[in-house]
Amino acid sequence: MLQVIQDFKSGAIRLVDVPAPEVSPGNVLVRTRVSAISVGTERTTADVARKSLIGKARSRPDLVRKVWENVQREGLATTIKKVKGRLDEWKPMGYSATGDVLAVGAGIDDILPGMRVACAGAEHAGHSQIILVPKNLCVPLLDSVQFEDAAFTTIASIALQGIRRGEVNLGDNVVVLGLGLVGLLTVDLLKASGANVLGMDIRGSALDWAKKFNVDQTVLLGEDDPEEAVAAWSGGRGADLVILTTATQSSVPMRMAPTLLRDRGRLVVVGVAGLALEREVFYMRDLELLFSRSYGPGRYDPGYEEKGRDYPIGFVRWTERRNMEAVISLIAQGKIHPSKLITHRFPITEADKAYQMILEGKEAPVGVILNYPDEPVTSRRMTISARPAAKSLKIGVIGAGGFARNFILPQIARCSDAQIAMVATAHGHTARMVAEKYGIPEATTDAAQVLNDDSINMVFVLTRHDTHASLVCEALRRGKMVYVEKPLAMNQAELVQVEEALRNSPFPWLMVGFNRVFSPHTAFLKKHFPQSPAFMFYRVNAGTLPAGSWMKDAQSGGGRWVGEGCHFLHFARHWMGVDPVAFMASGIPLRGEDPMENLSLFLDFGPKGTFSLLYTSRGAKKYPKEHLEVWGEGKTAVLEDFRSVTVFPGKKVHKSSGQDKGIDTEIARTLEAALKGAPPPLDQEELLATHRLLFQIEDSLRQKS
Repeated sequence: MLQVIQDFKSGAIRLVDVPAPEVSPGNVLVRTRVSAISVGTERTTADVARKSLIGKARSRPDLVRKVWENVQREGLATTIKKVKGRLDEWKPMGYSATGDVLAVGAGIDDILPGMRVACAGAEHAGHSQIILVPKNLCVPLLDSVQFEDAAFTTIASIALQGIRRGEVNLGDNVVVLGLGLVGLLTVDLLKASGANVLGMDIRGSALDWAKKFNVDQTVLLGEDDPEEAVAAWSGGRGADLVILTTATQSSVPMRMAPTLLRDRGRLVVVGVAGLALEREVFYMRDLELLFSRSYGPGRYDPGYEEKGRDYPIGFVRWTERRNMEAVISLIAQGKIHPSKLITHRFPITEADKAYQMILEGKEAPVGVILNYPDEPVTSRRMTISARPAAKSLKIGVIGAGGFARNFILPQIARCSDAQIAMVATAHGHTARMVAEKYGIPEATTDAAQVLNDDSINMVFVLTRHDTHASLVCEALRRGKMVYVEKPLAMNQAELVQVEEALRNSPFPWLMVGFNRVFSPHTAFLKKHFPQSPAFMFYRVNAGTLPAGSWMKDAQSGGGRWVGEGCHFLHFARHWMGVDPVAFMASGIPLRGEDPMENLSLFLDFGPKGTFSLLYTSRGAKKYPKEHLEVWGEGKTAVLEDFRSVTVFPGKKVHKSSGQDKGIDTEIARTLEAALKGAPPPLDQEELLATHRLLFQIEDSLRQKS
């Protein structure tokens, strides 16, 4: 299928052929009919990507700060890997589309195949022939609503949410500052609500458009005096509300807007503007400054957008989806008219021409839409290039997120005797992007295609945690060698399934990505502590994850302890070489947090020694993440964040240029073993024992909390 992406490294807008997505629970599969280009937003995105590396840095100082923080925390080499990975990404363009429902995933009962729908969301409702959209970002169309109007539903919802934030009442005097696409839709919606509207812009053509939507008055900035015009228009009172829909880094709009307001008026920021405010006018007029977050409550909340959890209407009247429904209703009633804004129409096959026109700036586009052909598109697998001559190891990769792209795939690519034969990811554009970069001949959005391919003899499972166990079991049943990123399973029941699959597999070869034991820093430590017993203290300054992080979600990530704690348990189990004879664990739930985010653990390995772990999310953000002390044999060693080891006495030091957690060595040894037909680098019983202990500790702490 065809999809519009931007190569962030080069800045080029490309129309690429990618595998179609597969319907999944909680999602709706839609054949796109029309999608709308958000001219201002997408032009800004494209402009940033077209800049040089220095230009990108200047335009996004917030990201530069994050990069510098990462350098301080993880070192230069690791940070460079991550930055290069981000620059190599393809960004899907678009976020407002409409089309016909092809299929509906489990858990959806108000949308049916064959329905016409409007869809929202970057990464979901882009410029693509087939889109996969979560339930709460998809609304049915009323019969009288045409596709061209419905294509603007998301963009109109952004305008509508700004109006809701401003609490507009019948007869209010509202200034709309900035008359691009969102600004003009704001004018249309305000007139439908019974407000008096004055539109301002620096372009005369924008004022002409506003007049087509019955704006009450216009002001040409740079020629007319905005304060005098608003005073005359409002009978000397000033505006009740100013809605800022500009797209600029300048602070001029933010300095001008409050001067147009009456006492206790409101300023709502919908668009982009510099925020160099002048306090005096806000203070003396007792003004409210409000920001409108995209198209309504639920935006950026994974629980709402991805998991389909609605907010109770008694507490949140207008959500993203309800705003979209309201827009569709207003279109059906003839109260707003988005399609009147269309200035340009392009078939999807000429998307590059559409963006070229927008970026050149020779014309003045307002509403630009892409139309899609009627032919069905169903293939979830595509051939990128001819397969090369057969190699000893043919690998199928399932999942290609940031960690996989930055650390694992480059290492596989360095192995001359291995060939990645197919890559499967949930997003077709990611599969195609990875396939192009690493010369992978086939790309798919269907993991079963990898598992069903008899020529593939090894599978790398690099997906989110909730799919690990099922994919591992299926690959083992088919006699394939398996490498899976940790954790192997999310709970004891899944672990039992994996154990059964191992027992019944025609070739029970399984490796889990516990990389820290392969670090040269670990090897240096082991060299100085060859005998038992050893007494170890491991401190993990885990940091706070965003509230919506998938890692914290029990369904997709298993929680932080399962997702990350297994690393440290395996380190202890591998070092000691035996199971602990006893453990003691204590977790403290802070401010409603999961007790597994802040815990102390003591493992007694009998004559082998002891291992103490402090895992906390409450440490200083800039303090190093991992610290290990080893005591024994008259020596003490300190490992600092896998960047340096110091052994006392004698102060023997081992350093690396950046963090080295052993990932490169781990992958190299895994491939070496697979090529030789040797057992995996880590003992399988050790892997299983680590997970048994992981779940025992979790159960113990859950019972106490």
